[in-house]
Amino acid sequence: MSGRVRGPSRARTGETGSASWWHAADLAVLGAMIVLGSVLLVPAYGTIAPVLATATGAVVAAGVAALVYRFRMPGVVAVVGIAAGVVVSDGIVVAPGRRTFGVLPSGTGMTTVLGGVIGGWRELLTVVTPTGVVGALLVPRCWSARS
Repeated sequence: MSGRVRGPSRARTGETGSASWWHAADLAVLGAMIVLGSVLLVPAYGTIAPVLATATGAVVAAGVAALVYRFRMPGVVAVVGIAAGVVVSDGIVVAPGRRTFGVLPSGTGMTTVLGGVIGGWRELLTVVTPTGVVGALLVPRCWSARS
C-alpha cells in the first residue's frame, strides 16, 4: 500500500481521516436529539420552558465541547467549563425575574440554579402537574441537557 488517501484530499485531515465539519455535525445532531426529547415534558410543565432550558444547556455544552476539542484541552476543563457555563447561562433562563440590568445573570439567579440542582428533582416529583415554572423546577432540565 502506498498510504494514499482516496477521495478528495481537501475534505480529509491527516489525523482522523474525516472532514473537520463532521465533529460539528455530530454535536449538532446530539444537541437536537436531546432537545427533541425534552418536548415530551411540555405537558408536565404546561409550557415550553423545559425545551428552552434544555436547549440552553445543550448549546452551552456543545460550545464548550467544541472549544475543548479545538484547543486540545484536557477533559477536566470540559467538565468545569460546562458546569460553570450552565450555571451562568441558566441563571438567565431559569430565573428571568432576577436578572441584573434585565440581561445579565445575578448572584441570586445562579444561587437558584445551584439550589435547583440539589432540590429540583425532589420538588419536581412532589408537585402536581402541570408544574409551571415555579422556583427551581427548570434546573433539572438544564443539567440533563449537558450529559
